[in-house]
Amino acid sequence: MRTFFRFILFLFSGTLCFAQDTTLPTGNCTAYLASGKTIRDIRLWKINGKTLEYQKNESLHDIPIDEIDHIQYRKDEFVFSDSGSLNKVLYDGIITSGGDTINCFIKEIGQVYLRYTLPGQTEALFIYRSETRGYTLKGEPEEVFPTMPIDPKFDFYELGKRDGKKEFKGNGSLAGGMVCGVIPVLGWLVGPITMAVPPNLAPSKKIFYNNPEYRKGYKQAAHVKKVRRTFGGMIAGVAVVLLLLL
Repeated sequence: MRTFFRFILFLFSGTLCFAQDTTLPTGNCTAYLASGKTIRDIRLWKINGKTLEYQKNESLHDIPIDEIDHIQYRKDEFVFSDSGSLNKVLYDGIITSGGDTINCFIKEIGQVYLRYTLPGQTEALFIYRSETRGYTLKGEPEEVFPTMPIDPKFDFYELGKRDGKKEFKGNGSLAGGMVCGVIPVLGWLVGPITMAVPPNLAPSKKIFYNNPEYRKGYKQAAHVKKVRRTFGGMIAGVAVVLLLLL
């Protein structure tokens, strides 16, 4: 009889060892690795210390949890804590005027707009406050915006200048200016011509670019930055030529 109970205990413990951890998401998941790779259609099995065991194609595999950026299960996102537990990411939410909720990560709550990113993406998106009813932060109670149109006194021109100066890098203008600077006469003539040409623009706040004041400020600031970068590159190029001649 004692041997029988030992056998039953052995079978029970073996079942526990190979059983799936029911506290983990039970459906098909996608693991996004820190390296940028993805492992799709997996079922999370259990966490063994610093290793995640998962099932794919009817066989078990394991991967160190520090190689995993996050795990997507349906519309939910999970990340590992420092202690090794798998926790659901709490999203922010933007409630539109129509009552829909955009699950996202709110990056900025401005006077005129909200800037946010969608789960699993890095591109910044924007929405007018006038198109929203309110927002929630990490599951907290809803914060309701007062219903109001965009403030007509809001300075879109200054906002455009700030964004144009920040977003236009001008690295190509700097390099082009250096090339013009090291070519005597011809390059020194071409440099000012390139400065006069406005830069190609790709503003991140596309919804504001339709506003004429914003567009004017953005273009002006980007152009000024292009002129300064090109001129700085030319000065550096001329300095190189003078050093070589001396």
